Amino acid sequence: MQIRIKNNYRTNRLIQLLIIVGDFVVLWVLLYFVVGTIPQSDGWDEEKERLFWMVCTFAMVVAEYLFPSVIHERVAGANDILGHSTTLVATQTLLSYLLLRTVHFMSRLGWQLFAMGGVMFVSILLLRFIERWVVKRLRQLGYNTQCNAHRVRQRVAAFI
Repeated sequence: MQIRIKNNYRTNRLIQLLIIVGDFVVLWVLLYFVVGTIPQSDGWDEEKERLFWMVCTFAMVVAEYLFPSVIHERVAGANDILGHSTTLVATQTLLSYLLLRTVHFMSRLGWQLFAMGGVMFVSILLLRFIERWVVKRLRQLGYNTQCNAHRVRQRVAAFI
């Protein structure tokens, strides 16, 4: 006798997409505050500030591609979440720093990015555990099949 497990691909993709959106919101909120802490940012024109935001966002895109979230997987433990969050934030921070240094953005830009990386790590880690709790709770309520994913999207759309 063979047991078949129903694939929840669509539900998992929706969860993963929402998690990625949350990561970018955290990044952009932190970038807003980090730009204010850089002493030389007062003299930046729009083009230079846009370059800073684009490089940091591109680094996050690469990090999200290389180290995707594992929250949507049912067997993901705290160790998996910690490992993926650490590599995601480390990749984003280091890649941002290296790309900004490569384009000769600023000579003394470093501690602000690494401080932002530390705050982003704590923020994303807390966000991951909150997301894990929400996903677990929704699955307990029965929102874990493909047919229910359609109803969840309708409710979310109606809520927004």
